[in-house]
Amino acid sequence: MSPNIGLLRLGFLARCRLLGVPVLVWTVNDPAAMAAVVKARVAGIITDEPAACLALRDRDVSVA
Repeated sequence: MSPNIGLLRLGFLARCRLLGVPVLVWTVNDPAAMAAVVKARVAGIITDEPAACLALRDRDVSVA
């Protein structure tokens, strides 16, 4: 499942997890939004700013 960041809701993520459906959210370009979706445990992030996403991953060991 690949919803736009503007349509993502925690209840939706919870239902997808229960059904075993991975969620890859797009287009997440804001570092704060990236941190929020990582915290929400999405399966993947689609972004136009890969350097910012990699910096978040490298900064936060809980992401890896």
